[in-house]
Amino acid sequence: MTNEIMHYILSDKDNVVINGKISEIVGQLPVRMLKDRFFEHIRDAFTLYHGAGKDSIDDFYYTLSTSAMLSGEAGFDKFPDVYDIYNTLAGADYRNIDKDEYARLKGALDIATEKMTDYADVYVLLTQVVNDALTIALTRRNTLDRIEEIENAKNVLSKTRNAYITGERFEDISEDFTAFEGKQERILEAVSSGDYAIEYSLANFVDELKNYELLSEYNALSKTLKLQSGSDFVKLESEVFAEIPDNSYADETAEKLIMELDDSFKNMNVMVKRAVMASVLSSLPVFFNNTEEIQSYINNSLMQCNDEAEQKAVVEIIKAMISDK
Repeated sequence: MTNEIMHYILSDKDNVVINGKISEIVGQLPVRMLKDRFFEHIRDAFTLYHGAGKDSIDDFYYTLSTSAMLSGEAGFDKFPDVYDIYNTLAGADYRNIDKDEYARLKGALDIATEKMTDYADVYVLLTQVVNDALTIALTRRNTLDRIEEIENAKNVLSKTRNAYITGERFEDISEDFTAFEGKQERILEAVSSGDYAIEYSLANFVDELKNYELLSEYNALSKTLKLQSGSDFVKLESEVFAEIPDNSYADETAEKLIMELDDSFKNMNVMVKRAVMASVLSSLPVFFNNTEEIQSYINNSLMQCNDEAEQKAVVEIIKAMISDK
């Protein structure tokens, strides 16, 4: 099995892909690692952020803490239909689970996953609506050039707002959009065709743009390109002066995370604790120095697992992952 996994990992020549596969496998392997060694891997990972911006360090801490379930039930109470499922999964006795109980918990998890995915999709759609609304606001002087288009746009917004406020059935406004058919695509095509000129001018000809009173227009076009780039959560304003803290900030953040993990482990089932450790390890930068270390870690994880059910489950999961790829 170790050889099969190694072949899967090293079948690609791209180091980024290889590292992704290693993290993927580490997240599924049984964890048979001393707690102190686990914490040392976390400390080592944060040393890679020496000289990095504060936001980057905080983001890394957030990634690891959520992987470790340190946020607990925070926020779930806002989703009552998922909150009950969360409590069911959190209180389950995973040590003494049987087939029927597994099927029940698996069904509950599938339902919760589907619901949270639906919630996430709604928020992404709302973000896209906001991006499109900002695009219209930024380009309105040069795109909404006909009075009937302006009136029609106001009509769409008015109907939507009234339906939201009154709670009445949403009126069919699909006909109102026919007046705009193809317009958005034509505008974006025109803007995108000159994207190189927009960014080049903003980088090299700011004084000239000011002289011709075009700087605000070019800034608006630059933001429009970002809003319509396909990255829904793009930042419109670049951070010119990112805060670069002392190296001690990364080290202190690592110790904070370790203390929180250590405290959470005290009342945690051993099986859950190992699962948490595997999840965190898979979120760390790859900590192996060569292929021999990777092979040794995989082999030891499989060989030292004395729980036959866990071992068989891990093998089945990894085989499925390998065959899917």
